[in-house]
Amino acid sequence: MKFFLFLFLFTALIRAEITFEISGVRNEAGRIALLVYEKAEGFPDDSEKALHRLTQDSRKGKIVFKIQELKPGNYAVVVLHDENKNNKIDKNFVGYPKEGFAVSNYSKIARPKFSKAVIKISKSPVKLKMLYP
Repeated sequence: MKFFLFLFLFTALIRAEITFEISGVRNEAGRIALLVYEKAEGFPDDSEKALHRLTQDSRKGKIVFKIQELKPGNYAVVVLHDENKNNKIDKNFVGYPKEGFAVSNYSKIARPKFSKAVIKISKSPVKLKMLYP
């Protein structure tokens, strides 16, 4: 019996539901996308290279995403507010975003680097705040 209890607890620690709370969404236009990367490849622009990709309709204020069975570990998180629903982040002539975004470990607008954006995710909630130009 003790072995099964240990196995159950160990399995629960390996993978858990992680909640991501995104605050500061400025309006209800478009969609919000959450991207979780475990490698630098594709970060932050190529959503196809993300380990997890979730989207939902935008709501002003706070949005919550949940990922089932995410292993505790080091990840970089990107949130995009695709206000015009063109499935990409629109940028100005120097490459800065014209739509809202959030990146783990970034509190102001800058070109994110994977190595700086990596955070240890082991428990909920993971909180990010949207930035708008």
